Amino acid sequence: MAPKRKNPASMPSTPKKSKTSDEDSPKIQSVLVKPRLSTPVPKPISTRQRELYDMLREELNEADEAGFNARGRLLEKAKIAATIGLLHAMDDEHITRMKITTAVDLVVGCGPQAQQLLDMWKGGLRHQKAIPRSTETRTAQAKVAKWYNHMCAITGIDKATESCHILNNAIERSKYGKSQFLCLLQMFWGAEEVDNLRTILTDPKHELRNILVLQSTVHKMWDTIEFSLSLLPGFTDERQELEFVWLGLTSERAISYENPTTSGIGLTSLRGEGSVHSGDKVILTTSDPAKYPLPHAEFFQLRHNLHTALLCSGHAEVLERVFRRQPPSPLIPANNPVSQNSDDDDDGDDNGVLDVSAPDFAEYLMNSALALGIIREDEVPDWRLLFDPTCTDPSRPLYESFT
Repeated sequence: MAPKRKNPASMPSTPKKSKTSDEDSPKIQSVLVKPRLSTPVPKPISTRQRELYDMLREELNEADEAGFNARGRLLEKAKIAATIGLLHAMDDEHITRMKITTAVDLVVGCGPQAQQLLDMWKGGLRHQKAIPRSTETRTAQAKVAKWYNHMCAITGIDKATESCHILNNAIERSKYGKSQFLCLLQMFWGAEEVDNLRTILTDPKHELRNILVLQSTVHKMWDTIEFSLSLLPGFTDERQELEFVWLGLTSERAISYENPTTSGIGLTSLRGEGSVHSGDKVILTTSDPAKYPLPHAEFFQLRHNLHTALLCSGHAEVLERVFRRQPPSPLIPANNPVSQNSDDDDDGDDNGVLDVSAPDFAEYLMNSALALGIIREDEVPDWRLLFDPTCTDPSRPLYESFT
């Protein structure tokens, strides 16, 4: 029962609170903290992961000698690349539960699913703005934006900000897509973790906790895997600490957190902290976790893991093996009257390779290889046709949202 209102005449005179001031104050506040430490180093993979990684690299080499034709080789190596990526997001305990002993076991048992999972994740990031938003989604985005006072959680900018989904909404808003995504995820993330995520997603109000307010340019950089936010241990309902890390690839290791050095690439905070560097901490606090809840920890962890997996699948050491040979040229576009089933591009057969439809993952591999100088721009149409002989426009530009 609400307490009875006191008689104003019997109360001491106190200054009135500014209603405008109270309404304008953010319910969720973000602070950027710059630790006095060197650039963080990615967590090294375990001995078991390294053993499997080395075996998978050998599988990439052996795919060239397996008797497949050119397309069969490429499809097989794309599955191995996806498996390498997901391997980095798995822990030893889960690998042990899978009873994996050889790279062949891993590729045969998980390769197609790894490719589909990364295709769904990358495709979802690319397509999410084109998918119509429900009334519930638009309401949640508007409400959470007010909680942050329309201020970017990283830069502090309050202009041109957006309510960004952490678990991309192309997956979240599709009942079939969400179900398929969770089933694929369970192969690599464990049943208990996925069941917990499934429970969260059944909550009608979960969208309120799947949103982070970011400046539009920062949102795009997050979607194109230029940086990640890794949730640190010790979080509570009232406080979360996220480690900001720039994501990159080097020839020496799969992941680099080095700060960008190219002119024009980077972020600057408007709250006096200067440039945003790897290792900076974004601290989120809420004035009332019941009314203004912070994002679900599981969403941050999932996004960081899948961003890392995509990055590792597109590492130079992997792509140099995937695109080792020149593509057969010229290939026949789908709208050409000549039969699409011709197998005269190479000896062998691709019937032994499961043809998994993963167009967004294929585009990601090609774009990464192009950026690393592994393939040339004029070769992209032939590689694209090799991935998908039904493609009617192989000369189209690579998706701009890929990096």
